[in-house]
Amino acid sequence: MNTHEVEFCYRMRHHVSPCVASELLPAVTIDSLEGTVLDPSLGKVVIRVAPYPDMACGDQLLLSWEGLDIEGFAYQHEMVRHVSEAQVGKDVIFVIKGMHIAALDGGSLEIHWKLRSAGVELALSSPVQLSVGDTRSQLLAPIVEGLIGGTLDPARVTEGTLVVLQPYARMAVGDRITLQWGADALPATFSDCLKVEAFAVAEVLSFWVDGAHIAEHLGGEVVVRYRVEQSDGTVRESEAARILVTPFLRGELDAPDVLEAEDGVLLKED
Repeated sequence: MNTHEVEFCYRMRHHVSPCVASELLPAVTIDSLEGTVLDPSLGKVVIRVAPYPDMACGDQLLLSWEGLDIEGFAYQHEMVRHVSEAQVGKDVIFVIKGMHIAALDGGSLEIHWKLRSAGVELALSSPVQLSVGDTRSQLLAPIVEGLIGGTLDPARVTEGTLVVLQPYARMAVGDRITLQWGADALPATFSDCLKVEAFAVAEVLSFWVDGAHIAEHLGGEVVVRYRVEQSDGTVRESEAARILVTPFLRGELDAPDVLEAEDGVLLKED
C-alpha cells in the first residue's frame, strides 16, 4: 500500500481569543541560524521548542510558520506535535521542508507556537521575525486606479480616485504609512497617513485622493510614492508611480476601405 503525504498552505485571519494566557512562552530556536536572515536555498530547517514549565503528557503544540512573500502575498504553514510521556522534559522538534522556505524568498517570516494543555488557558509564544534571502531595497510602487495608458483624466474622476498599496514584507501592527502625491522634485501637494492595525496586516491598503488634488496638476506629471515607518525606527521608501494628468482624447479611426468599390462606386452585382 502506498502512502502519500499531503501538506496544505492557506491564508487566514487570526482572531484574539479571550481565553489566552497573558504571559508569553519562550520563542523557538532555529538550528544553524546566524543573524536574522534565513537562506532560501536550505532543504529544511529544524525548529526547537525547549521544555516549558508544567510540561505534561498530552500537551499539544501548534507551530505557525507565516510570512509575506516578495510580492507581499501572505503565506502560512502549520504543524502539530503532541507530548508523549517520553517527550516530557525534552525539546519538541519541528522540521520545516525547503518548499516552505523557498516560497518566502525575498520576503519576511514570523514563527511562533501555541500550547494547549488540559485545564490551562491557551498560551502563546514570543515570535521570531526573520528575513528570507535578499529583500527588495524598495517597496512596490502604489497603484493609482482610473489610469488609461498611464494617463489620468481629471474629468473622468471628478470625485477623486483610489491609491492602492500591496502588502509588503515585514508588515506589522503599528507601521505608519505616509502617502505623497505631487510633482517630482517639488514638495508634495497632498499627503496622508495611515496606521496599520492588527486586522490589516497582510491586506491591501488604500488611500483616497480628492479630485481637486488631481485637477491642480492638469497638463503635468504626478509622482506618487509612500514611506513606511516601522516601530523599530526603520524607514522604507517605495518605488514611484508616475502618471500624466491630461484629458484622454480618442483619436478618430481611418475609414474602412471597400476593395470592390472603384472610384467610390460599388456595382450592384458586387
